[in-house]
Amino acid sequence: MFKELALSGALLIGGTSVAACQITPKLIDGSPMPITLQTPEPTILDVDGIILGKAKKDGIVPSKTEQDLWLNNLTYPNLDPNLPIEELAPQKINAVVNLMAASENKYFQEAIRILPLLPVKLLVIGDMHGRGDTAIRGDDTAEPAFKIEFAASLVQTSNPILIANKLTLLLDEVRRTDEFAKSLALKNLSTDEKKLAIKDFFKANIVSDPEGYALEAKAYIEEAGLLGQVIKSPGSGMDERAAVYAQLGDGPKWDEYILKFNESNPNQSSA
Repeated sequence: MFKELALSGALLIGGTSVAACQITPKLIDGSPMPITLQTPEPTILDVDGIILGKAKKDGIVPSKTEQDLWLNNLTYPNLDPNLPIEELAPQKINAVVNLMAASENKYFQEAIRILPLLPVKLLVIGDMHGRGDTAIRGDDTAEPAFKIEFAASLVQTSNPILIANKLTLLLDEVRRTDEFAKSLALKNLSTDEKKLAIKDFFKANIVSDPEGYALEAKAYIEEAGLLGQVIKSPGSGMDERAAVYAQLGDGPKWDEYILKFNESNPNQSSA
């Protein structure tokens, strides 16, 4: 069995080319109404340079304290690598939380600040059954109401900076969903109506989440600036997303990029 980590009910835890994609929503009478969106496709040659350039522009300078904190712990040297995965993976998540708590990265600091305020529990899962490498599950009748799931394989093969960025994103998604769920208390809804409203909110705002991925990108860029280098996470898409965000910023083009990214990489979705 994989272990849960809980504390006081809370989780411890180059340029851009443009290509057109066709979307054909239907009118009420069923006839198609073609709409053409311009969706950015990254053709980035120097991901590291773009990310570090953005960090420098934002006034972020390398910090020896931050470098010592993370670069000395990339391989979890204080943990026993011979432990069974069901024991080692939760310990790695706990180690990441401790690193985030000591970090100078303001986005990591904010994630740790809201952590004890959220009704959330962390689970490390051996088999995600096709749900990707992370997932959020919600049940307002359970205690706590939300569960963040990490695939054990992701935790075992990823560096702590990737886990920290993912946790920053996931906790923010739980925060926004929880705020919406609490707002429903002011409405005269049945239990089923409330569950449907939360499900619809999650589908509309979290499944394809430009806001959350923007937060992840900001945290990634800030950490790269503090470290003075980009620590790659092969296969995650995180460095590419950060570089695209550094060029596009918030707005329709970023929203469209994330929509297309999630369509092309369904297992990369955070939820």
